[in-house]
Amino acid sequence: MIIHAQLLLLTLAIIIIALVALRFRQGRIGTPAFLFWIFLWVSAAVVVVYPDSTSVVARFLGIGRGADLVLYLGAILILYLIFRLFMRMEQLDRNITTIVRSMALREAGLDDSHREPSEGSRSPGPRSTPRTGSPP
Repeated sequence: MIIHAQLLLLTLAIIIIALVALRFRQGRIGTPAFLFWIFLWVSAAVVVVYPDSTSVVARFLGIGRGADLVLYLGAILILYLIFRLFMRMEQLDRNITTIVRSMALREAGLDDSHREPSEGSRSPGPRSTPRTGSPP
């Protein structure tokens, strides 16, 4: 028998599944993200409808209670998502730095081909553009 809380949570899971499917059809999320989120929310819906299923899986894995299993999986998922966000922010930071550097060189009348080579790849010969100030 489904109680009111289960009905509310199941409705929420179905709405979120529909939103994930809509964003996938609109091309706003890729296939791996779509599959991940669908799996997550379908699993949540199954757990809402069959709450004892977590206890069965927990006992199979040697964990005392189903609630502990859900807590462990939730913590792992949150840490994974934080890691992914951190890596994405690092990539965005590198991309912004490259774009800003390129724009600054363009505004200064230089382009990337006039940049001074790095220390390890310095070629002998005169520099075409004198530099002043401290290195970046």
